[in-house]
Amino acid sequence: MEDFGRLIAFVQQTERQVQPNDGAAGAPNINEDEVAALVREFAGTWQEAIRRINGDVISCFTNFVNGMEILKYTLAQLLIYYKRFQDLISQRWPRRPPPFAKDLVDTEHIFLEIRKYSRSF
Repeated sequence: MEDFGRLIAFVQQTERQVQPNDGAAGAPNINEDEVAALVREFAGTWQEAIRRINGDVISCFTNFVNGMEILKYTLAQLLIYYKRFQDLISQRWPRRPPPFAKDLVDTEHIFLEIRKYSRSF
C-alpha cells in the first residue's frame, strides 16, 4: 500500500507517542500542517489508489479466489488505518475540529468504494 505509506507511518508513529508505558493516553502532540497535508493528500488520491490496488491484484493473482481475499484484506486494512487516523485527529482537536476537517473523507464513502471493488474481481 505504497500509496498510503505516509498516512500509515504517521498513524503508527503517533499512536506510539500517545500510548505511554503507564497506560494513560493523552491527546497526541501532532503538527497541524502535517496532518492537514495528509488529509488533503488522501482526499485527492484515495479513489485512484484503490483502483490501482485492484488492478495490481488482478494482474498479479491468477487464482481469483485468493486474489479476492487479498484485495478484501488490503482494502479493509486501508479503512482501518484511515479510521485510526481520524481518531487521532478527534483526540487532538476534541472540542473544535480544525479547518482541514472539512476535507476528511467519510469512512462510509471508502467502505462503499471497497464494496464496489470486492464484487468486481
